[in-house]
Amino acid sequence: MVKKMLPALIIPALILSACNGSEVPPPPDTLPPAPADQQYFDCIAGGDPAPLLGLTASQAAFGHQGPVRIIPPGTVVAQDYDISRLNLRTSAAGLVQRAYCG
Repeated sequence: MVKKMLPALIIPALILSACNGSEVPPPPDTLPPAPADQQYFDCIAGGDPAPLLGLTASQAAFGHQGPVRIIPPGTVVAQDYDISRLNLRTSAAGLVQRAYCG
């Protein structure tokens, strides 16, 4: 009985192994860098968040052309990403402790 089933097991295995493509996509860490026009740009004027630290959130947001997200302590934040959005993490007193894009 086993001898009769052996060809029935070997033939599909050979067919499936022949279908195996030789091209395998590269892992994500080996992909080429994005073109220059698609790379990250800094949404903070001048690229330096230091001048915003210590200001109130409304002062830090003033003049920003894109959307602003003010994040008080303990706030749950969605993981959506908007390259033009300015995120302002504030202290309990409402002063900016961290400013970043995304």
